[in-house]
Amino acid sequence: MGRAFSENEKELIKKRLIETAKIAFEEMPYQSVKVESLAKKVGISKGAFYRFFPSKESLFLDVLIRIEQEIQKDIITKLTAHASLKEQLIDILFSTMMLFEKSYIFKAFSDVQIQTALLEKATDEQREQMLRADQQLLSMLVSETVGFKVPREVALDMMRSVFFIAPYKTQLESNFEVFMLSYITAIIEGIIIEGTPALMPKESEK
Repeated sequence: MGRAFSENEKELIKKRLIETAKIAFEEMPYQSVKVESLAKKVGISKGAFYRFFPSKESLFLDVLIRIEQEIQKDIITKLTAHASLKEQLIDILFSTMMLFEKSYIFKAFSDVQIQTALLEKATDEQREQMLRADQQLLSMLVSETVGFKVPREVALDMMRSVFFIAPYKTQLESNFEVFMLSYITAIIEGIIIEGTPALMPKESEK
């Protein structure tokens, strides 16, 4: 049995594990990140790792939830940087898509086999946090029907379709970034009424 950690040590080790894993998951394919390597980098044994997280999948989901929260904060900041809702949504969708494209952590979650394994190991709290994060973001962007040419549900599905394209990008004949910007622009042009003012963050979100 390994040595006992003080409460302060536990807090610091868990924080370092999350920070170390965040870098690893963003820079390497999911399968290349090993528990033993993460544990070694923070100065604990592989066995001690499981005293902080029940599995690599659980740690991955914890990191993913934190990154999603960071992205939402960034999106809230961008809400004040545009003159119209069209410009706002195009920028948010395109920049988020490019972020997903460059980060291994989002590529991993878009892999069906990895996603299934992750969700099987997710705790009820993690599932609730992921669901709540998505609901908060979507509510912030499309909570009002005013300004939409189509029903809210249709607008939501059309925007979601942006994230279904990445797995098929090798079949595109055009440049991926150019295609995505054109595709997103076409969608937003088709669902947003011209002249709809930009969304502003609520006082509690500033």
